[in-house]
Amino acid sequence: MLYLSESKDSHFYLENETSQFIAFSHPKSAEWILTKYVNSAFIGTNLEKILREEACPQVIITGLLDYWITGLLD
Repeated sequence: MLYLSESKDSHFYLENETSQFIAFSHPKSAEWILTKYVNSAFIGTNLEKILREEACPQVIITGLLDYWITGLLD
């Protein structure tokens, strides 16, 4: 999941280096990459559909960022 912002002032703006995957967390070629623009991974994405159709037994979460931390970055 890649979290992006449409605001050029955001750390999560597509063209900012801070919005990209860091080296250890780059997805492998067979892994899904979904882009989200809100704080929920399910709003505006097809994540639930993918998880159900693929019958995913495991989900690995990396790079979790909470709102209070985001506020410190802005």
